[in-house]
Amino acid sequence: MSKAQVSEAFNLLKISFSMAKTAEEILADKRAEYHRNRDKYIAQKKRRYLENKEYILTKNKEWAKNNRARSNAIVKKCKDKNREKVRDWNREYQRNYMVENYDKYRASIDNYTKRNPAIVAARKADYRHRNRDKEAAWAAKRNLAIGDAKKNPQIIQLIYSWKAAKDTKCYYCNKPLFGKSVHIDHIVPLSRGGKHEIGNLCAACQPCNSSKHNKLPHEWRKEGQLLLV
Repeated sequence: MSKAQVSEAFNLLKISFSMAKTAEEILADKRAEYHRNRDKYIAQKKRRYLENKEYILTKNKEWAKNNRARSNAIVKKCKDKNREKVRDWNREYQRNYMVENYDKYRASIDNYTKRNPAIVAARKADYRHRNRDKEAAWAAKRNLAIGDAKKNPQIIQLIYSWKAAKDTKCYYCNKPLFGKSVHIDHIVPLSRGGKHEIGNLCAACQPCNSSKHNKLPHEWRKEGQLLLV
């Protein structure tokens, strides 16, 4: 190879090196490409996940088991970034679990309370202390809605008869109730304009009462079926 040919080859090599992109530039291009077609890439990823769900879950569990520290760090980062979403999801999951597995849930709570009475009492006291303004406002609003009807002797007698009778059943699911298991529910909630009067009161079990919350009867579904009220 002549001297001129060597010089020309060297110049071409220098040009090719000057045109080559750095790793940072290549990464920036890839990011820009992703953001331009984000919906497309997300759809592709979702489709691949659904097509290979069992395999992906198995591999993820295996990786998490072998990389416990990194896995915990990733989970913590995700939770910190989506704190409100995680909190709402946990609350919804716990609420649904309690309704669907109430007997098991109640037995677990009762067992824990018997084994740790001091801890439970301290937690309740701490909650009331931290939320005393909220509880006071809620109680005041409720008492205002009930008014003098709370002293109505007919209502008092009705509630007593429900708790004392042996044939009382939940208004919503027909579950037998007695004594402390009888919850008094407002069919049309006080917060939705309902009144504390005989025609708007019913005996309910704790799961139905908690699940219904402040919904109107036609808005609430009990185990997938509309209420027949």
